[in-house]
This record gives sequence, structure tokens and C-alpha cells, in this order.
Amino acid sequence: MPPNIRDVAEAAGVSVTTVSHALSGRGRVAPATRERVLRIAEDVGYTANAHAQRLVSGRSRTLAIQIAGFNSAGNERQLMPDAAYFLDLLNGAAGAAAAAEYELVLTPYDVDPRRSQSVAVDGAAVVDPHGDEPIMSVLPERGIPIVTTGRPTSGPVRFPWVDNNHGGLAARMLDHFAEMGYTRPAVVTTPPTRSYIADILDTYGRWCGERDVSPLVVELAEPPTERAAARAAERLLTRRDRPDVIYATYDRLALGALWQAQQLGVPVPDDVGIASAVDSDALRWLSPHVTAAFLNPRRVGRQAVAQLIDLAEGRRVAPGVMVPSRVIVRASTRRASGAG
Repeated sequence: MPPNIRDVAEAAGVSVTTVSHALSGRGRVAPATRERVLRIAEDVGYTANAHAQRLVSGRSRTLAIQIAGFNSAGNERQLMPDAAYFLDLLNGAAGAAAAAEYELVLTPYDVDPRRSQSVAVDGAAVVDPHGDEPIMSVLPERGIPIVTTGRPTSGPVRFPWVDNNHGGLAARMLDHFAEMGYTRPAVVTTPPTRSYIADILDTYGRWCGERDVSPLVVELAEPPTERAAARAAERLLTRRDRPDVIYATYDRLALGALWQAQQLGVPVPDDVGIASAVDSDALRWLSPHVTAAFLNPRRVGRQAVAQLIDLAEGRRVAPGVMVPSRVIVRASTRRASGAG
């Protein structure tokens, strides 16, 4: 049998309580005694029971992460949307949690409030919140901190957040279109229930107003599939006053728009440009490669977990953190006749 705390106490000639306080750093133990207990524990090969440590500290060293989901094609609820962005964000979050010796669990976005009452977590990160997720009301009532990536689109911003400057990115993307000689940009999007989409649409509306351009927005019902985007692109590209560039708010929407343009025989990028507000590997596998915004999702995930751990351990954090991002110009909008 592996050595237990009683074996350490017997070898050190002290009580079990003294060993517990020495190992946990709690209680009054003379420095020399603490050092001797730690040395003997190491010598006998004692490893503290994680469950027992959690009972003593009152902390689970477990964090939850929840992604505001899309509905799937059959209106089936998903644990995680089918997008590379979310997988990269989760990998960043998991790496940061593991480095700090925390566990990370993925929870459904529509988790029942009664069920969440029994979840032993030290904090929760909510990705792309709408603002009405049950977890965002239940956990704070229990004194458990929350950090969001993106900001709620309904209700007040109550929790620290980590985000990109999506409005600034949209402005840079639209200015790039103008530099390439595009004059009639259209946006294909899902409903603005996520803050990044609301930011993009707000910037697009102002950009069009400043240039006396009529805004053209096609809002898709969820789920945001390539097929839905292809249908939207077909309607746009068969208009008499068709747009000359399509800006999609999701990589799968850009894939569908590009496919439809090619099916219709509309040359990309010369007659129509295609761009995405979210980058992914898939956009670099196509011909032409698709212009996109790189959002640094792994860093977003790492930063959110770092903020959450600080809160769980009683440290103060900034109310908001912006993660660097950039527009990556690729062949789908790089017109040979452009000014840029």
C-alpha cells in the first residue's frame, strides 16, 4: 500500500493534524517542523490525496467552460458548434488550466439550473454568451466567478471579458475592399446574438453611411451551414445590382459563398470578392485562398482561463482584455486592378 498521512506523522514524530497543516500550508506550524514534515513526506513517497486536499481547501480546482451553441441542421442541440475557432479556443483554455493544475470541463450551453447547483467548480468561462444562459445567474449566486469571451448581447455586461476588436477588424476589412476597388460590399451573417456579429454590423452600417453606400445584409436563420450561405450568395449574385464583394461573419458562410460564385461562373476575385470575419484552415485549402480575420483563439482561451483562475484565487482582474488580431489578405480579394 502507498504511504498515507499517518505514516508521515509516525515517521516525523508529530500528530496527523500537524502533518496536514504542514502539507497544506494552513494552521500554525513552526518553520523547522514544516520543513522536516515536507522532507519526510518526500522521503517516504507520500502523495496527497487530491480529493482530500479539495475538501480541506474548499476548492475543487475544476473550471467549467460553456459555448453558446448553434442548432444543428436537424434543430438538434450541440455541445459545441462545428467550427475550428471553438476547438482552438478550447485547446488554449485547456492548456492554461493544466499548466495551473486545474481541470477543465465542457458543459452544455442550456444546462438545467437545478443540475448546475450540484456542479463543483471554482469558476466558469462562457464563450460568446447571449446573456440569458442559466449558468450566468446560478453560479454568481453561489459566489462562483465567471469570465466571458465576447460580451453578452442582452442585459448588462456584469463579468470580466476577453475579446478581439471586431469593430476595428471590420473597418480594416472594409477599407481593404475599397483599396481593391470594390464599391458594393454585402454581409452574409447569422442573427446578431453574439457580440462579434453585432460589432461587425454596427461598423458596416457606419462605413456604408460615411460613403453613401446602401447597406446590404442577408441574415440567415441558424444553423449557419455552407448550404444556407450558398443560397444567400445565389440570391445576391443574381441581382441586377449585385454586390461586388461578400463579407461573411463565419468561415463556413464564406465557404458556401465561394462555392456558389464558382457554380454561377462568377470570377473570384475579379467580379466578386469573398472574405470571412473568422479564419480557419479550410479557408487556406481552397482555390482561391480566402481573405479572413485571424482572431488568435488559443490566446483568447488562455487569457480567459488565466482571468478565471485569478478570480477563483481571490485576485483582482481587469474588467476587459483585448487580444491582438489581424486581417490576412489572400487571393479571394486581391484584385490585380486594385489600388492596394
